[in-house]
Amino acid sequence: MHRAAFITILAALAFAAPAHAQNAPDSSRQALRTWRGRVTYLAGSSVYVNAGRLEGLLSGDTLSIWRGPSRVAVVRVDAVASHRATCDTLTTASLLQTGDEVRFVGGGVSPEASEPPRPAASVERAPKGSSMQPDRLRGRIGAQYLSVADAGGSRFAQPMLDVRLEQRFEHGNLLLDVRGRRTVVTGNDGDAQSRTLSRVHRASIVLGPAKGLRSAIGRQSAPSLGVVSVFDGALVEHRGTRWSMGAFAGTQPEPVRMGLDGAIREFGAFVESSSPARGPDRWALTLGGVASYDHGEPDREFLYLQGSGRRGPLTSYFSQEIDFQRAWERALGEPAVSFSSSYASVLVQAHRSVHLSAGVDNRRRVRLWRDRETPETEFDDQYRQGTWLGSTWTPIRAVRMTADIRFLRGGDAADSRTVTGDLMGRGRWAPVLRARHSVFSSGSSESGLWSAGLGGSPWAGSQLSWSTGERRTRESLDGLTSRTRWNELSLDAAIGSRWYATGSWEEDRGDGLHTQQVLAGLSWRF
Repeated sequence: MHRAAFITILAALAFAAPAHAQNAPDSSRQALRTWRGRVTYLAGSSVYVNAGRLEGLLSGDTLSIWRGPSRVAVVRVDAVASHRATCDTLTTASLLQTGDEVRFVGGGVSPEASEPPRPAASVERAPKGSSMQPDRLRGRIGAQYLSVADAGGSRFAQPMLDVRLEQRFEHGNLLLDVRGRRTVVTGNDGDAQSRTLSRVHRASIVLGPAKGLRSAIGRQSAPSLGVVSVFDGALVEHRGTRWSMGAFAGTQPEPVRMGLDGAIREFGAFVESSSPARGPDRWALTLGGVASYDHGEPDREFLYLQGSGRRGPLTSYFSQEIDFQRAWERALGEPAVSFSSSYASVLVQAHRSVHLSAGVDNRRRVRLWRDRETPETEFDDQYRQGTWLGSTWTPIRAVRMTADIRFLRGGDAADSRTVTGDLMGRGRWAPVLRARHSVFSSGSSESGLWSAGLGGSPWAGSQLSWSTGERRTRESLDGLTSRTRWNELSLDAAIGSRWYATGSWEEDRGDGLHTQQVLAGLSWRF
């Protein structure tokens, strides 16, 4: 099936479903397990959480972020690895913090299902620190230390420090996000080279309420246009109950040190429409346009279309960028209009214990930040692009089986197949046992990967996990085979209500490779 036709079909499903879906019973959700994760890292409008595909997350899922009894943000999953995910921010009522709780329901159901029920006569109050009332200074100060050493004597050491501040006042807020790191690389001969790098990810003043006319000036991101990422400039928007619109203008920061740079200028606008917040069926659609200029010359001009929907047992999401070429580009053989960076996914609950999924991922790039990498995450990233079909079977509450096949893009016919299993216990530790097997085959190489892991919560607010695995790759042309094994141990823990600690140890062994990686971090919220 042609890729464009496939995307069109998946996108159409975002706003349509069989008639019987309207009356689908909510009891089907009872077969799904409610998962609770944590925010592990923040970068601009990107939020990173410690849950991924094996916990039931899919690209396009919408998650709630909570702090105590209040929901402080809603985010949408952008990219998913086995046990990690990066999300785009949709709405925020307060500055997000590392360690904030992430709530969702395995199987792709929207986060409303995981929210505690409200009494019929209750009155919903604005979260403490909302944009309509003054608030004290809030934020986070955190430190991390990363060390990577190999058997040959070389070492990579990187201490990191980050500060995030938010001051809310009656009609807006002030946001500051600064991060610095010092990198020291020591070679086998003992020579050391160091570099200090500081980056400002956000420094903006926002004027106006969460609903209604608001404006922002400074370094910021445009949540409705995730493709823009971070820019220096001004954003004006009007957010209503069903309709929102806005426009922005600014420059891209210098890519390495993220300093001010006027080389690339960007302009854009967007309009959003969504269904009523309390309706049984949910949908949202965003249309935007962006133009960028490099030293005054046209760099890229494109439209951005994004939609999501949930109706009964069907949940879907799609995004599409449409590029327009100037006359001189068409003279070089470029088409006048091209569809780039396509993504679409559909999840259908065929039975209370069976979910079916399909999608296509042709995005040019995906923002990924990982606190640690393994051959497993590299495998997922390497074979991200393509078309896939998948299914999830949950015969009983404690068991989940997932299988998918991915047809990869490119001239060389290739596909990857993955089977995973989860055994989820209950009780004080709530242990989870996971196993995975993946294979990749093409005309030039074959690769296989297996992994296993065990995790649990020794005490409230903590997550302890261990994993091991192996990956083998064989090149068809020369018959050479490479092998990599790894072991990983990690612990994340909330200490009281203000402290959050994270740590991990990882060892990788392979052909001529033996490295150990240690990461430790501690942050204080106030």
